[in-house]
Amino acid sequence: MPHQPELLARPSPLPETTVTHDLDSAIGVSDTLPYTSALAVWPLTPFKETLKKDNHVKSRAYNAQARLILIIKLYMLTMNQGAEICILMHKIPNIALGKVQQRHVVRVFFPWLYSHSASLLGVGMSQADLALIYDDCLRPTMAEVILESTDQWPTSYATAYTQFRNRFGMLAFSSIDIPWYRLEDVAWTLLTKLGDKKPAFKDAYFVHKLRGMKNATVHNRGDEYERQLAFEDMFEHVDVGSLVVQDWQVDVALAIGVPGHVVTWHESCHQELLGHLMPNTPMPRIYRLMKNKGNFHLDRALQVKEFAGFCANTANVAGRDGIIALQRM
Repeated sequence: MPHQPELLARPSPLPETTVTHDLDSAIGVSDTLPYTSALAVWPLTPFKETLKKDNHVKSRAYNAQARLILIIKLYMLTMNQGAEICILMHKIPNIALGKVQQRHVVRVFFPWLYSHSASLLGVGMSQADLALIYDDCLRPTMAEVILESTDQWPTSYATAYTQFRNRFGMLAFSSIDIPWYRLEDVAWTLLTKLGDKKPAFKDAYFVHKLRGMKNATVHNRGDEYERQLAFEDMFEHVDVGSLVVQDWQVDVALAIGVPGHVVTWHESCHQELLGHLMPNTPMPRIYRLMKNKGNFHLDRALQVKEFAGFCANTANVAGRDGIIALQRM
């Protein structure tokens, strides 16, 4: 057969690559409940809804730990009078308050309960504090703001704990709907009662997580109209006009595809991709990040060694690039 250099040298044409955006979630902080739909409040907070996993978002807390100082062989105990700090949300004690449309979660955060040592053990609230919150703050708030709903709320936290057990002894976390037009008063009254009841409950605030639906907000990144429609869908049950934009972050997924093909990732391209996304970060720092098992995790696909996505915590590496975390599936 005669040699055909043109056929051997010419690569197959690459099909067109598509890039679309999808809104995965939105996280916001406020001292209001800015919803246009009812909020389903749990009298007994589901422990699984407590934020314990790192969402890569930081928020306000107060470091009021005692510090021991050695001065001329004498120990002097001094109190740090509540220096405000900004730390990862999942390290701040919090409880789940309720849900909107069975999708969006509202939590109450207690910044004065934070301590570095306690955050290493967990951010769950004690049963004594949970009882105090319900008996002296949550239930009185509902009785004051929504008088007609008083009989729907268990008379005490202990009663709720007994009442919400099913016949197998498991807790069933039922909820009570609060009309959207009462939420402003509920928010103000609840936070006020929390601050008045216990110094450690002062300055509590709400954290909202709006959960997107897969492929429901897919849009063309270059089409302003599609971007607006996706945003409106994500914030459908939120009074957007009352939000402080700086207090909200939206998690946007980039879906890269090739028509008619299954796209996965090759492990050899990870360093190059990170360098492209963080152009101001020196390659040696990126290389060290990839070797740090605490901040870089491979997610292998199809049980094939070469195919792997990754999760990377880049908050301490990205610098001016401003990228907090990356995840490739």
